[in-house]
Amino acid sequence: MSENHSPTFAAVAVPTVEELASFDPQSSPSPVVADDSVKITAQPSFDMLSPDMKARVTEKLTTIPVARHIEMMPGLVMDELRQHSLNLRMKGGLGPSANEYEREYFCIAREAYDIDQEMARTHAEMEEVTGYSHATDDDGQPIAVPIYRFALETRQGRAEHLQALRHKRSQLERESAERLRLAGERERAKRHNLNELAAIEREARTRADELDRDARIDERAKAINRNRDTIR
Repeated sequence: MSENHSPTFAAVAVPTVEELASFDPQSSPSPVVADDSVKITAQPSFDMLSPDMKARVTEKLTTIPVARHIEMMPGLVMDELRQHSLNLRMKGGLGPSANEYEREYFCIAREAYDIDQEMARTHAEMEEVTGYSHATDDDGQPIAVPIYRFALETRQGRAEHLQALRHKRSQLERESAERLRLAGERERAKRHNLNELAAIEREARTRADELDRDARIDERAKAINRNRDTIR
């Protein structure tokens, strides 16, 4: 037989914006929730990484003495898994229990990521070379002149687009602090509102109990009165 627990309608904590800002992004609610049937028993290893993650770990190992590869490998693998976890939150959004500050934090991170990706793509297009022509320099020495994929006019357009992206990225950095502050205030307002609703509910239930008690007293008084009339 299951127990019935009455809701407490307890007040929730209302942290400051600074306290909200001190959250650990790694611990923010994930959009992916595994049920109790999912058991992870294997220790993180290089073999379980994706090809891109393996490539990054391998590149980092080139800067580390070979004698320390075994020692450093677990840490490098965990770094990749942590970053993957953050990327999952950034690209997939957060779980339903995330607060307003956490959501805005990852929203800003996603906007920055998208701009950076577009900047990288645009720059690559500007620099893409399909071949080389042969020429000589002022001293008569042979030189290779790159043949760009796009015509000069198109490349100039790409350069203007790249400059606009840089401006957009700088603007995002300037606005981020204020956006996060406003998100923190929204979260605080939401919690204040929840506390007000909870207080109203608690008071309403107390009053309902009092009304119920008054009704039972009235009913009992009427019964006593009827009994007195019968005796008379």
